[in-house]
Amino acid sequence: SVVSRFAAFEARYRENLLSRLRGSRPSATTRAAAFDRQMLMEILAAHRTPEAIARTLVQNAEQSGLADMTLSLASALDKAMRIDPFDVGKRGALLLIGPPGSGKTAVAAKIAAQNSLVGCPVVLAETDLDTAGHWARLEGFAGVIKARVVRAAAPNILADAIQQASAANGLLVADTAGWDPREPLPREVLPFLSMGTMEPVGVISAAMDAEE
Repeated sequence: SVVSRFAAFEARYRENLLSRLRGSRPSATTRAAAFDRQMLMEILAAHRTPEAIARTLVQNAEQSGLADMTLSLASALDKAMRIDPFDVGKRGALLLIGPPGSGKTAVAAKIAAQNSLVGCPVVLAETDLDTAGHWARLEGFAGVIKARVVRAAAPNILADAIQQASAANGLLVADTAGWDPREPLPREVLPFLSMGTMEPVGVISAAMDAEE
């Protein structure tokens, strides 16, 4: 089938990528997949790409004029998606929200690390003290970058931490409990969103199901 043929191509691509990372020569058997409109549509469908987006991507890939299907799709994705860097050195307070397992804690640590590198004082706050491992992970990240970390069990504790970060002309990044955006706001997150003193930032994983 079309999808199984692409799976074989994907496996060869992955094997050669690992070979390059290990410093060895890539396999000479790698072949570029020629552009095939129907095949590309079926590949995107197999990855559950919404139909309207898939049609746009395939049309842009075809219009790129590139014979290699991988390169033509890369060109279409580059045209359709905009990636802007996060503001480094930004002061204030951020509240990270998103589904469970989307990477909020890791994103909090990366934002904190980037700001620390440019001399911006950073405070990390954890509002989810019930989910196993959340506090330990954030505390571990904070220890590496030598950032202050706060247990914010209630909005008033977080408000105090925001005030202190503001007085130091710094940035506070708060991690929250995971929740499904298709569902009503959970009681654990709503009080912190209601504070009105933080900028909410949605976090989703680029590796998650396309329809989700």
